[in-house]
Amino acid sequence: MLFMVIVPIIPDYLRRVNAWDVFRFYEYSSKFINGTWYNTSTEVDAYYEGESTNLGFLFACKAMVALCANPVSGTLIDRVGYVLPMVFGLFVMFVSTSTFAFGETYSLLLTARCMQGVGSAFADAAALAMIADRFTEETERNRALGIALAFVSFGFLFAPPFGGILYEWKGK
Repeated sequence: MLFMVIVPIIPDYLRRVNAWDVFRFYEYSSKFINGTWYNTSTEVDAYYEGESTNLGFLFACKAMVALCANPVSGTLIDRVGYVLPMVFGLFVMFVSTSTFAFGETYSLLLTARCMQGVGSAFADAAALAMIADRFTEETERNRALGIALAFVSFGFLFAPPFGGILYEWKGK
């Protein structure tokens, strides 16, 4: 969910740090004023080579990495409990978020996003295991899982507008 805050700003930010090859299209015009020709050019469009594909991969790589890391994290949680994997997952999420804060290249942001997949696999699975362990009655467990997942949905709903407002107000 941390990434959802910066989803609205990633395309603009990557354009500002020149992460893509840019092809610009101009409109040229000439004017004849007082016996002199004046040529002007105006940029009418720009095409960013590979931007859509690379942004899609940047957004999807967390899920791909989490898909591969979840069986490992689940097995580890079964063997050692949920405390150490949760701490590890939250630490990896902290490092990946810090990398996003200071990263200025696409490859560094991609690395941070993959780290988020690993951290998410450990932290999310450990959190669900903790809820299942703490709430032994089925009705209590269902209520606790409903509350936890409601807050996940809340984050997905409100994080992108919050990130956009923050970007407009403070920049990166």
